[in-house]
Amino acid sequence: MKYFTINELCKSSVASKKKIDNTPSEEVKVNLERLINEVLDPIREEFGKPITVTSGYRCSKLNKEVGGQPNSFHLRGCAADIIGDTNAKTKEIFDIAKRLGKFSECLFESNSRGSIWLHISYDPSSSKHVCINNYKVK
Repeated sequence: MKYFTINELCKSSVASKKKIDNTPSEEVKVNLERLINEVLDPIREEFGKPITVTSGYRCSKLNKEVGGQPNSFHLRGCAADIIGDTNAKTKEIFDIAKRLGKFSECLFESNSRGSIWLHISYDPSSSKHVCINNYKVK
């Protein structure tokens, strides 16, 4: 874990505001460490600049509060939503993640408010390997 920490991937302004305990279990910590070492740190190394985690691990209460999918990789500590300091940099991060190829999901996402981010998940026990360049979140 060179660039990211487990604590960083568990921070949530929504959890703080709503007083939701988002403390990960030991199993989730193992998943978060693997996500950092296998996916996030290599992306950050290649990108060469800081990357911001906007969402990482979510307990079920937090996931429901933010409108996450009921089977989200975030629930197991296997996913992070990340951004660069501009939309163009976020797209560059997506292109790096896509090229590196170590993911279960690599989604360049946007919503109706014009926000964009990269959702990346990694679970070696999953056979899923999906990459979508223009994923619209409802």
